[in-house]
Amino acid sequence: MKSQLRRILAATIVIALLASATPALAAPATAAPTAQPTPQSDLAAKQAEAQRIENEISILDQALEMVVEEFNATREGLKDTNEKLKTAQLDYKDAQQRYEIQKEVFNLRLESLYRNGDFSQLEVILTSRSITDLLKRINFLQKMADRDAQILSEVGSERDQIEQVQSSLASLRVEQEKLQAELSAKQKEIQTQLAARQKKLATISADIQAILDTEEARRKAEQDKLLASILDKTNSMGITATPGSVVWTALQYLGVPYVWGGTTPRGFDCSGLAQYVYAKHGVALPRVSYQQAYAGEPVNGELMPADLVFFGNPIHHVGIYIGGGYFVHAPRTGDVVKITKLSDPYYGANYAWARRIQVANPY
Repeated sequence: MKSQLRRILAATIVIALLASATPALAAPATAAPTAQPTPQSDLAAKQAEAQRIENEISILDQALEMVVEEFNATREGLKDTNEKLKTAQLDYKDAQQRYEIQKEVFNLRLESLYRNGDFSQLEVILTSRSITDLLKRINFLQKMADRDAQILSEVGSERDQIEQVQSSLASLRVEQEKLQAELSAKQKEIQTQLAARQKKLATISADIQAILDTEEARRKAEQDKLLASILDKTNSMGITATPGSVVWTALQYLGVPYVWGGTTPRGFDCSGLAQYVYAKHGVALPRVSYQQAYAGEPVNGELMPADLVFFGNPIHHVGIYIGGGYFVHAPRTGDVVKITKLSDPYYGANYAWARRIQVANPY
């Protein structure tokens, strides 16, 4: 428990150092022209700051989770200790009562022997019928005394053991209560730091969203223009989409939201979109991208519209090529089915291979 707490404290110290760290900038010897910020550079700067804060929040979240888990475990442990202590107290009370009763019996028997000892011994001798009978009587009296002493000793030992357990449990309870208080304080401290960073992140996120909204509007206008050009067959990029073709079918789902595990027009993931589109053309593709990556025939030459294009190592993403260097896909959570350039920096770097599925009307 204490080692976990030390790790939590270390994580919090790291965050404190990160929060307080402010890079110092040396003044230039001569004034240099200052580049005017662009939407792209402003977005990059804010995204970098947001990423830094998100990293800090992630570390704090992990630290908080550890503290909460340890707090819950300590609370349960304290509850168990209190139950055991309560039982031990009852057991001790019972053992003490039995000890007092046995002690009283033992003392009464001793008192009786001392008070009437001479008479009792004489009575034993006079009433004995023989030496053997006498020895038996003396042995019986001795056994009674020994048994009383043994019972008293056993009950006393039991009581002492319970008292030791009771003392150990009481000490454990004190330690657990102390740790619980420390964890509670640490939890509040981390939550305060989290709240401050989340507030700051919300402000930055609003700024980022404003920039993204503007950029998204620009991209959407370009994509709408491209789509209109494709459907009108007036584009000069060699992209055609004949009604009823695989490419045409894929384009009908532009704008459908990405849904993890989605396989219908209510929401697609990447492999769900490919599977659904090809099912419309009588082809049953496997469900997941790394299985679809071995369907059909490998493409060794130039890509053709309707080819499946795969990304990642191992394969984890798939799209449908539509020609002209573009493909349709369901990218990620929070996005929609869209057209993307195959030369996009991310997808270009992660492109793996393509497969060609035989259909009557690919494009």
